[in-house]
Amino acid sequence: MPPRQDGLFWTVMGVNVLRMALDAMLGGRATWVLFGVIGASCVVMGLALAVTWWRLRRVLRILRRLTADHRVSILNEVPDDSARAYLAEKLDEHGAPHDTGVIERFEFSPVDRRELSALVWLTTIAAMALLVTPLTMELTRGLWIAAFGCGLGFGGAAWLIQRRYVQLSRAFEVSSFGLSEIHPDGSVQRLLWGRGLELHNRPWLRKIELTVPARDWKISIPYGLVGFDRMIECVLVKGGFERRE
Repeated sequence: MPPRQDGLFWTVMGVNVLRMALDAMLGGRATWVLFGVIGASCVVMGLALAVTWWRLRRVLRILRRLTADHRVSILNEVPDDSARAYLAEKLDEHGAPHDTGVIERFEFSPVDRRELSALVWLTTIAAMALLVTPLTMELTRGLWIAAFGCGLGFGGAAWLIQRRYVQLSRAFEVSSFGLSEIHPDGSVQRLLWGRGLELHNRPWLRKIELTVPARDWKISIPYGLVGFDRMIECVLVKGGFERRE
């Protein structure tokens, strides 16, 4: 007899007991009812995990866009030691802005980039499988059209996720000379303080826009990377408009 702590054994036993009870009450429909209950339970558990994951990412993004001292003060207010240590560990995994005193560099989370890269591969493989596999099988016209449509859908999703991955591969640097946006291909878009600067807060779009009055291009920084107040502070301090205390 397996030990009581063997969760798999007792789960299987419970499912069998439930199936026998449903057989006694519902007859031949018991199996379908059982599958329905199990499927609904999996959906509920998946939704609960997704909500928990989204809340954690939201907290981490809020903490990442704050100053180091502000992050520490907020973490110190967490009453539970294990929760505070867990958040600190996750923050280390996602990274924080690098401030060398002369240049402060803002980068997107490497964890987010790895997850997007994995999603690109998964959706690309799914698209190729749905587009190629039906050609080697004898399917009805309806199933062939459905598979082809799903393949195109996964292909479009892979393209959109790839675009998002490229956007998250950018980096931003604030120095005493200006603000720089560094693209994945190595090109740099730079705004110099001496040419004037306009900061626009776009809360509906959840981003900050920095422009030069004499030019028609701009640099957009998402809220998930740095907050508007934090960017104003960086511009004032790095640009020499405010002395350090």
